[in-house]
Amino acid sequence: MIAKSVLVSAALFALAAVAHGQQIDCCAYPITISITATNVTIFRFTCDEPMKIYCALAPDPDETFRRVAAVGKQINSTESIPQNIIASDTTMASADIVCDAKKHLWHGYKRVKLYNSFYCAYQKADGSWIHG
Repeated sequence: MIAKSVLVSAALFALAAVAHGQQIDCCAYPITISITATNVTIFRFTCDEPMKIYCALAPDPDETFRRVAAVGKQINSTESIPQNIIASDTTMASADIVCDAKKHLWHGYKRVKLYNSFYCAYQKADGSWIHG
């Protein structure tokens, strides 16, 4: 309920600013439920602050998965997971993401490609990737 209140408050603030002729240069909170952790929660997110995201691979005695990745998501994109990986590792992938407030989209630090949100993906032993 609190998360809905935060989102509604942010939306009302944006509508009020637009009604008064102000341009709001912010990004929407980009974290999906599959992200393991981040340094900025939705409750502390304000507008466009840089963030760090983490994706973890739990101990896997059966060796079902061999890598974990932080992946950017673009609306209506048909690109596969490997084309949008911004960080990957065998146990914990972490990535710095930055808001392009003018475009209202995110990008990985020192990267050009823009994304709406981010999620974790896991590479199976056969090399294929699955969404977290």
